[in-house]
Amino acid sequence: MPLLQPVLEQALFVTMQAYPPSIPMAAQGLAAAYATYAVTGTFLTGTIATLEPQEVALAAALGSAMVSLDAVAYASAWSAGLAAFWAGVPVVGANTGATIGCPGAAVAQTAILAGLNAMPAYTLEAAKLLATALHTATMTVTATVSLPAPPFTTVAPIL
Repeated sequence: MPLLQPVLEQALFVTMQAYPPSIPMAAQGLAAAYATYAVTGTFLTGTIATLEPQEVALAAALGSAMVSLDAVAYASAWSAGLAAFWAGVPVVGANTGATIGCPGAAVAQTAILAGLNAMPAYTLEAAKLLATALHTATMTVTATVSLPAPPFTTVAPIL
């Protein structure tokens, strides 16, 4: 199944509308929404094994930034979190390998910050703006995966 931005939008909006009672719970909800969306990505016919460690790390990064109540820190946490999230994620199935990274994470901060400044938090529009920035960054993820015949490996984009 390809990565679908509307799925991410809805998951983020549901998390935002739940008004989690604590910063760690809010951060965990946002990280879980992203991980649930991200795990559906494929590389040729290879799939993502698990994203549990990445989800935990992303939640910690977001939670630390959310404590400061600083929009720049929050946007930066998403950017750095995406870069770390996609470093070396195992790809399994017919095309095995690992992700190389997420080059789009570097520019996600600007898009996220623009969205934060444009919309009040906890609205569907805010969820859409965040989802757009995250989806755009995620679509730059690549993985080195195996092939059954020469050249035996290739770099494949996430789908």
